[in-house]
Amino acid sequence: MDTLTHAISGAVAARTLPASRRAAAPSLRERTWAGFVAGAFPDIDFLLRVLDPLVYLNLHRGVTHSLLLLPLWAALLAVVFARVAPRLGGGRYGWGAWYAVAAVALLVHILGDLITSYGTQLLAPLSSHGFAWSTTFIIDPWLSGLLLGGLILSLYWRPIFVARVTLLVVAALVAFQAVMMRQALDQGQRYVEAQGLEQAEVRAWPQPFSPFNWKVSVTLDRGHYLSYLNLRQRGPTPPAPPLPGALRDLWEAYRPLDEQEWRYFPRFGEGDEFRQAEAAWSDPAFADFRRFAGLPAVYRVRDDCVAFQDLRFHLPGLRSPFRYGLCDVGDDPYLVRYQDGEFIRIR
Repeated sequence: MDTLTHAISGAVAARTLPASRRAAAPSLRERTWAGFVAGAFPDIDFLLRVLDPLVYLNLHRGVTHSLLLLPLWAALLAVVFARVAPRLGGGRYGWGAWYAVAAVALLVHILGDLITSYGTQLLAPLSSHGFAWSTTFIIDPWLSGLLLGGLILSLYWRPIFVARVTLLVVAALVAFQAVMMRQALDQGQRYVEAQGLEQAEVRAWPQPFSPFNWKVSVTLDRGHYLSYLNLRQRGPTPPAPPLPGALRDLWEAYRPLDEQEWRYFPRFGEGDEFRQAEAAWSDPAFADFRRFAGLPAVYRVRDDCVAFQDLRFHLPGLRSPFRYGLCDVGDDPYLVRYQDGEFIRIR
């Protein structure tokens, strides 16, 4: 989920808390701003990208998104709020007065990432396993709109009640998306049975624009079959709204069930390309991307360089954000990012 939506969700969550019985406690307005900041805080790990993009891919949504470390981060933020608030014109309260606000905003942030496909390391630093419910696209205008609308309404009418209802409505949306995911998985299973594919793994991935848009993957040892579908459409695909070229292509990629298409993406390619790609994939120097990629597929082989992409983030008509590779495999291999037709060395 994008950081701004996280911040808004933190503000809404902070407004669900009942008024404190303490004689001196943060006002609703102060709790809202604290929740906004705490809701965005876990994404501070974005700074890791400056150090190394592949390290960032594996450590993002790690320790700052951990349920085990949530009490520690909440206490840290509470201390910061207690010290900063008076300097910004707020009241003077002990850190304990801010703890619940920080904790609930952090929890909502973690849940907001858990519903996407990227993977959230809930048990960091004890485990780097990425938990992902994969019900919701990483940028979901419906979910963001509900949160923003609920926050605005709560500023003018029954703040605690409206904030709580807002979170319930958002939870209902996620539950509906989970039902849609089940239907998308059923479509993938039908394809497996129709094609007689054995030992295939079927997964479904939320997509932009609509909770009815899904990408279904069928994974075998040799590669992946992908299909982009819309679970609501029947009959011919309706014309796309006026959108820029790439977004228009993306809109039209989601086909009705009776027009469902499947495209094959080889894991390593074929022939000489296969051997070169397989060697690059298994090279120790490529361990960071190998650990990250959930649906790896070869993207480009040129001279002594091989680039892979992660099909979890493949969107028709748009450039994949995660294309990395290896050059000079077997000699002195080095990591590259594939961008705009070029292999760019990163380390």
